[in-house]
Amino acid sequence: MGKELKSQPTRVLSSTTTLGQRVINICQGEIGHVMAKQADIVVSDRATTCHVVAVRSTAFPRNASNALVSLCHVDKAGYGGCLRDMIVRHRNDHGSFCDVELHIVGGFSDFDGSSLAISEHLLRIFAQISLEEKDINIILRTCMVGCLNDDGFGSPIGRGLAMDVHSGSVFLAAVDDTVAGPALVLRASRLWSSTTDRAKLSTVHTEHCDDFVVEPFNLETFRGLNVLLSLPDDILLQYTSTSPDEEGEDFVKNIRSTLKFLRDNNAEDVFGPNCDSPARYHRSKDGMRWQEGGPFSCKVSDDIAS
Repeated sequence: MGKELKSQPTRVLSSTTTLGQRVINICQGEIGHVMAKQADIVVSDRATTCHVVAVRSTAFPRNASNALVSLCHVDKAGYGGCLRDMIVRHRNDHGSFCDVELHIVGGFSDFDGSSLAISEHLLRIFAQISLEEKDINIILRTCMVGCLNDDGFGSPIGRGLAMDVHSGSVFLAAVDDTVAGPALVLRASRLWSSTTDRAKLSTVHTEHCDDFVVEPFNLETFRGLNVLLSLPDDILLQYTSTSPDEEGEDFVKNIRSTLKFLRDNNAEDVFGPNCDSPARYHRSKDGMRWQEGGPFSCKVSDDIAS
């Protein structure tokens, strides 16, 4: 499957190219679960050393309406529990033995081996799950990782992976901000929170609820935040990326927006006075846009502003 992916150009998902299709975008450190009645495409991009993992299962008799799709953006080794729960979720959803098709894309031949550590972790975990869970048959359909995802010049070929929820087909993808929301800057802020449980992926969508949900976390400043903001772009890039030579043109702009958001907001504004109310977003009537649904959701643009 890796050869097929490489042979096709990366597809840019935008409000124009996905007209009439419902897109759910999963960001770094997140996981989402969807069914065909909820979305048409689930995707994650902007991965350099990170890996995107997509799985799809169907019940018997197999058809698109009962397919369950999960997709996560893995930014480090150490999510073994979450990955195990993801696979078991598929068996429990179908209530019996099920086939789970697995796709993994990400990483490259980076200098310090960050990609390799994630690749080895993922393959080891899924191999263990396959041995231990007798009611689950894991079929590795795509493994485009590490050197297999390197263009020969030390850069990743695939930086994003999308799945068609109905057919289960996958393709390399890049996500335009017009379909990347909701609340990109809020979600990015979670990665900087000292109270976030970094052993867990943040669940932002489930097959049981159509809402997009950002669970509460502590929005707080940290020592050195203003120092980071004062750094010139090239230095800030070096301090905030595991692969600074491979980041997109808007990486530093997005980092600055996230740091400013942390500096200028507090958790009570977003998650309520007790910081226990998730920020919720509903689909608009046309199904193409997300609208704020929680009583305490602050006005966070889908775009990451400068």
